[in-house]
Amino acid sequence: MLSAPEREGREALFGLRQVVEFLAARYLLKDGWPLAKAAEIVRGTDIAGLSHLIPSERPPTQAEALVAKYRGKSGAVAAPRPAAQQSMWSETPLARAADISRRRVSLEEKLIALGNADGRPDRARVLRLALTPWCHVHVDARVLAEMSEETPEILGAALTQALQEERLHKGKSS
Repeated sequence: MLSAPEREGREALFGLRQVVEFLAARYLLKDGWPLAKAAEIVRGTDIAGLSHLIPSERPPTQAEALVAKYRGKSGAVAAPRPAAQQSMWSETPLARAADISRRRVSLEEKLIALGNADGRPDRARVLRLALTPWCHVHVDARVLAEMSEETPEILGAALTQALQEERLHKGKSS
């Protein structure tokens, strides 16, 4: 995914380009981009474009600090784009990827603030069985195929007992 580093004998010399590629690729992969698509974005984008994928709202890693130090010396990486180029850049796949990555980072931060430790929503396909207009049963669709022959009967009996207990409990408090 990264461009080939320069070589001095058997040693590989990684430069700013490889560091920025690595950071951008890391964020794309963390955000769920497929490896092939992340590699395509990284290979087809200049350093300035890739630097837009690196979030700046949190403390920088050592690699990011190195990139920031380089930016301060040369100004080449973070040079502002003219307005005409900015609007053109905002329509590119890289700009869309950067926007999606920023939104995913924002979602992760909000979920963590709400108590979701890993910052990722739990996605599961749920089968909703409407037995009557007032009674619906939700089943995790992932386990449906693995369900044994006797499981539906056991679930039915458990539901019957739970409803009877609830009726008894509600009857006492009314």
